[in-house]
Amino acid sequence: MKIETKFNVGDDVYVCKNNGTHGKEPCKICEGTGVISIKDETFCCPKCHGNKFTNTKRINRFIPEKRTIRKVIVSVSENNGNMQMYTRYETKTHGNRDRSVADYRNIMFTTKEEAVYRCKELNGEIVKLPNAMIVKDFAEKIELKPAEIIKWLFLRGKVKQLDSEIGFDDMKEFADGYGFICEKETEE
Repeated sequence: MKIETKFNVGDDVYVCKNNGTHGKEPCKICEGTGVISIKDETFCCPKCHGNKFTNTKRINRFIPEKRTIRKVIVSVSENNGNMQMYTRYETKTHGNRDRSVADYRNIMFTTKEEAVYRCKELNGEIVKLPNAMIVKDFAEKIELKPAEIIKWLFLRGKVKQLDSEIGFDDMKEFADGYGFICEKETEE
Protein backbone atom coordinates (compact mmCIF):
# COMPACT_ATOMS: atom_id res chain seq x y z
CA MET A 1 0.00 0.00 0.00
CA LYS A 2 1.46 3.36 -1.04
CA ILE A 3 0.46 6.34 1.11
CA GLU A 4 1.02 9.91 -0.01
CA THR A 5 1.72 12.49 2.72
CA LYS A 6 1.70 16.27 2.54
CA PHE A 7 5.29 16.56 3.83
CA ASN A 8 8.30 14.23 3.83
CA VAL A 9 11.23 13.68 6.19
CA GLY A 10 13.78 16.49 5.82
CA ASP A 11 11.29 19.09 4.50
CA ASP A 12 11.45 22.55 6.03
CA VAL A 13 8.00 23.73 7.10
CA TYR A 14 6.50 26.68 8.92
CA VAL A 15 4.24 26.06 11.89
CA CYS A 16 1.81 28.41 13.65
CA LYS A 17 3.23 28.29 17.18
CA ASN A 18 1.10 29.47 20.09
CA ASN A 19 3.26 31.97 21.94
CA GLY A 20 0.46 32.88 24.36
CA THR A 21 0.72 34.45 27.77
CA HIS A 22 -1.54 35.20 30.69
CA GLY A 23 -2.87 38.74 30.66
CA LYS A 24 -4.68 40.82 33.20
CA GLU A 25 -8.27 41.92 32.72
CA PRO A 26 -9.39 45.40 33.90
CA CYS A 27 -11.68 45.31 36.92
CA LYS A 28 -15.33 45.61 35.86
CA ILE A 29 -16.44 47.32 39.08
CA CYS A 30 -14.03 50.29 38.95
CA GLU A 31 -13.43 50.05 35.17
CA GLY A 32 -9.69 49.71 35.72
CA THR A 33 -9.21 52.84 37.85
CA GLY A 34 -8.74 51.13 41.22
CA VAL A 35 -11.13 53.53 42.98
CA ILE A 36 -14.87 54.13 43.24
CA SER A 37 -16.43 57.55 43.84
CA ILE A 38 -19.72 57.87 45.72
CA LYS A 39 -21.12 61.32 46.61
CA ASP A 40 -17.75 63.12 46.38
CA GLU A 41 -16.06 60.38 48.45
CA THR A 42 -13.39 58.18 46.90
CA PHE A 43 -12.91 54.59 48.06
CA CYS A 44 -10.57 51.78 47.15
CA CYS A 45 -12.31 49.30 44.85
CA PRO A 46 -13.61 46.33 46.90
CA LYS A 47 -13.16 43.89 44.01
CA CYS A 48 -9.57 44.57 42.87
CA HIS A 49 -8.39 46.32 46.09
CA GLY A 50 -6.90 49.21 44.09
CA ASN A 51 -4.87 46.97 41.76
CA LYS A 52 -7.02 47.99 38.73
CA PHE A 53 -7.02 44.39 37.43
CA THR A 54 -8.79 41.20 38.49
CA ASN A 55 -8.61 37.84 36.76
CA THR A 56 -5.78 36.76 34.59
CA LYS A 57 -6.79 35.08 31.37
CA ARG A 58 -4.92 33.21 28.66
CA ILE A 59 -4.14 35.35 25.64
CA ASN A 60 -3.27 33.27 22.57
CA ARG A 61 -0.74 34.80 20.23
CA PHE A 62 0.32 32.75 17.21
CA ILE A 63 3.65 33.30 15.46
CA PRO A 64 5.23 31.46 12.52
CA GLU A 65 8.13 29.17 13.41
CA LYS A 66 10.43 27.29 11.02
CA ARG A 67 10.85 23.55 11.65
CA THR A 68 12.26 20.49 9.88
CA ILE A 69 10.26 17.24 9.49
CA ARG A 70 12.07 14.53 11.45
CA LYS A 71 9.52 11.73 11.34
CA VAL A 72 6.21 11.01 9.55
CA ILE A 73 3.74 8.78 11.43
CA VAL A 74 0.71 7.44 9.53
CA SER A 75 -2.13 5.53 11.17
CA VAL A 76 -4.74 3.74 9.06
CA SER A 77 -7.96 2.38 10.53
CA GLU A 78 -11.22 0.96 9.27
CA ASN A 79 -14.55 2.12 10.60
CA ASN A 80 -17.71 0.49 9.19
CA GLY A 81 -15.93 -0.29 5.93
CA ASN A 82 -14.46 3.23 5.56
CA MET A 83 -10.69 3.63 5.58
CA GLN A 84 -9.50 6.58 7.67
CA MET A 85 -5.95 7.91 7.63
CA TYR A 86 -4.38 10.07 10.32
CA THR A 87 -0.99 11.70 9.75
CA ARG A 88 1.25 13.14 12.45
CA TYR A 89 4.61 14.78 11.90
CA GLU A 90 7.44 15.05 14.37
CA THR A 91 9.47 18.13 13.71
CA LYS A 92 12.71 19.55 14.93
CA THR A 93 12.78 23.25 15.74
CA HIS A 94 15.85 25.10 14.67
CA GLY A 95 16.74 25.13 18.36
CA ASN A 96 16.96 21.30 18.01
CA ARG A 97 13.94 20.56 20.22
CA ASP A 98 11.60 17.82 19.02
CA ARG A 99 7.90 18.63 18.66
CA SER A 100 4.89 16.69 17.43
CA VAL A 101 2.44 18.41 15.08
CA ALA A 102 -0.84 16.95 13.87
CA ASP A 103 -1.58 17.66 10.21
CA TYR A 104 -5.36 17.88 10.73
CA ARG A 105 -5.03 21.14 12.67
CA ASN A 106 -4.02 22.98 9.48
CA ILE A 107 -1.11 24.79 11.06
CA MET A 108 1.79 23.51 8.93
CA PHE A 109 2.76 25.25 5.69
CA THR A 110 5.47 25.06 3.05
CA THR A 111 5.98 28.83 2.81
CA LYS A 112 6.40 31.47 5.46
CA GLU A 113 3.78 33.71 3.79
CA GLU A 114 1.08 31.03 4.21
CA ALA A 115 2.04 30.59 7.87
CA VAL A 116 2.02 34.34 8.53
CA TYR A 117 -1.45 34.66 6.98
CA ARG A 118 -2.81 31.71 9.04
CA CYS A 119 -1.27 33.14 12.23
CA LYS A 120 -3.02 36.45 11.54
CA GLU A 121 -6.30 34.54 11.08
CA LEU A 122 -5.80 32.72 14.38
CA ASN A 123 -4.88 35.98 16.15
CA GLY A 124 -8.09 37.61 14.88
CA GLU A 125 -6.24 40.17 12.77
CA ILE A 126 -8.11 39.23 9.57
CA VAL A 127 -11.68 40.41 9.44
CA LYS A 128 -14.22 39.30 6.84
CA LEU A 129 -16.66 42.11 6.12
CA PRO A 130 -19.82 42.45 4.00
CA ASN A 131 -20.40 45.34 1.56
CA ALA A 132 -22.17 47.35 4.27
CA MET A 133 -22.71 47.05 8.00
CA ILE A 134 -24.25 48.97 10.91
CA VAL A 135 -21.70 50.89 13.03
CA LYS A 136 -22.64 48.99 16.20
CA ASP A 137 -22.18 45.57 14.55
CA PHE A 138 -18.86 46.61 12.99
CA ALA A 139 -17.59 47.79 16.39
CA GLU A 140 -18.52 44.44 17.95
CA LYS A 141 -16.81 42.54 15.14
CA ILE A 142 -13.46 44.31 15.64
CA GLU A 143 -13.96 44.62 19.41
CA LEU A 144 -13.71 48.41 19.68
CA LYS A 145 -16.01 51.06 21.08
CA PRO A 146 -18.55 52.41 18.56
CA ALA A 147 -17.68 55.96 19.64
CA GLU A 148 -14.19 55.58 18.14
CA ILE A 149 -15.67 54.65 14.76
CA ILE A 150 -18.26 57.46 14.88
CA LYS A 151 -15.54 59.99 15.78
CA TRP A 152 -13.27 58.73 12.99
CA LEU A 153 -16.12 59.05 10.47
CA PHE A 154 -17.05 62.53 11.79
CA LEU A 155 -13.47 63.75 11.29
CA ARG A 156 -13.83 62.68 7.65
CA GLY A 157 -17.04 64.65 7.21
CA LYS A 158 -19.43 61.71 7.58
CA VAL A 159 -22.02 62.08 10.34
CA LYS A 160 -23.16 58.64 11.50
CA GLN A 161 -24.94 57.17 14.50
CA LEU A 162 -24.91 53.78 16.19
CA ASP A 163 -27.54 52.36 13.84
CA SER A 164 -26.19 54.04 10.68
CA GLU A 165 -24.85 51.91 7.86
CA ILE A 166 -21.25 52.26 6.64
CA GLY A 167 -19.69 50.83 3.50
CA PHE A 168 -16.86 48.35 3.04
CA ASP A 169 -14.33 51.01 1.97
CA ASP A 170 -14.82 53.03 5.18
CA MET A 171 -14.67 49.89 7.34
CA LYS A 172 -11.50 48.73 5.60
CA GLU A 173 -9.78 52.12 5.94
CA PHE A 174 -10.69 52.33 9.63
CA ALA A 175 -9.62 48.76 10.42
CA ASP A 176 -6.33 49.18 8.50
CA GLY A 177 -5.41 51.93 10.97
CA TYR A 178 -5.74 49.40 13.80
CA GLY A 179 -3.62 46.74 12.07
CA PHE A 180 -6.41 44.47 10.81
CA ILE A 181 -6.46 42.89 7.37
CA CYS A 182 -9.94 43.23 5.85
CA GLU A 183 -11.43 40.99 3.21
CA LYS A 184 -14.85 40.97 1.61
CA GLU A 185 -17.13 38.15 2.62
CA THR A 186 -17.74 35.76 -0.24
CA GLU A 187 -21.34 34.92 -1.01
CA GLU A 188 -21.88 31.18 -1.26
